[in-house]
Amino acid sequence: MKQLKLLAAAVAVMGASVQAHAAAVLFDRDGTGSLANAISVETFDWNPGNALTIGALSIPPVNGVQTLQTVAQAKLGTFLNATSGDTWTATSGEFTFVASFMEHAVGIGTGAATFSLAPGASYFRMYHSPSNSSTITGANYGDGTLILEGVLVGLSGVFQDKTRGEGKAVELLDQNSGDDQHGVLTNVGNGSNTLDVKVTSHNSNYFLDLPADILQITMVNDTTNLATPFKQTNPSDQVVGVTPYYSVTGFVVDPVTGVAAPIKVNGGDCNFGGLSELNAVPDPQRCDFHFQSDASSSFRFVPEPGSLALAGLGMAALGLISRRRQRV
Repeated sequence: MKQLKLLAAAVAVMGASVQAHAAAVLFDRDGTGSLANAISVETFDWNPGNALTIGALSIPPVNGVQTLQTVAQAKLGTFLNATSGDTWTATSGEFTFVASFMEHAVGIGTGAATFSLAPGASYFRMYHSPSNSSTITGANYGDGTLILEGVLVGLSGVFQDKTRGEGKAVELLDQNSGDDQHGVLTNVGNGSNTLDVKVTSHNSNYFLDLPADILQITMVNDTTNLATPFKQTNPSDQVVGVTPYYSVTGFVVDPVTGVAAPIKVNGGDCNFGGLSELNAVPDPQRCDFHFQSDASSSFRFVPEPGSLALAGLGMAALGLISRRRQRV
């Protein structure tokens, strides 16, 4: 019996060390810490939001690679449990996330770009607050009660610029119930990012059962679809407090006034620097790329590196059991 228990323990450790697993988490939408009100959540499904890669069209590559900061924000749509088929919304207020991270980019300014995590400060934060966020202004996404925080430990992404790669014409950036971006145009494209976030702290009044075992790292896996133009939400005036600067690709002269107005293209070549959508003071050295994002987040539990050594001990134990059996 002792040998069987040891075998089971060794196999369990090896399985945990090699493979992470998605998990449902018990979540209290009111933040009271009550198991009676808890829901079993597999996925946090965010409403379409905003992502902004700062200086994407203006920071020159080094050996073909750009190192860029990206910020993102969104409001939660629903809590999902695909296993049970249940769907829930917030009982009060709203849940939002804000994120900031550094990434290496290859191919921006061509038909296809790829992205990976770069060294540097990063965060992923979730909040519960009154319903006060604005998709137009971009305000109030990072306010209220901080319920979870983490740092990025992995990233992979791609983006297809169909204006450059397939010759698609530029379009209005804001195509969601009227143009709130005052005529800003955009290259057309789509892609996705997958972020791996190591949770560093959480509010146990909301997340009721995140593992306390020191062998487990709680990870948030966030998959985000990226697209331009914006069709499901508004391009926000600010993303995590950062104002987007769109590429000025040229000028058009008003035949009546004779005034030359800049042509602003999200994702266009940074020929004359960048301008915000309200024609603020131009930045001659900064042109960003502004994306509509559509994210979903799920949890998984991954062993600490030290548990790999424990798995090795488990293997050694199996070998010891086998040798003892052979001697008998």
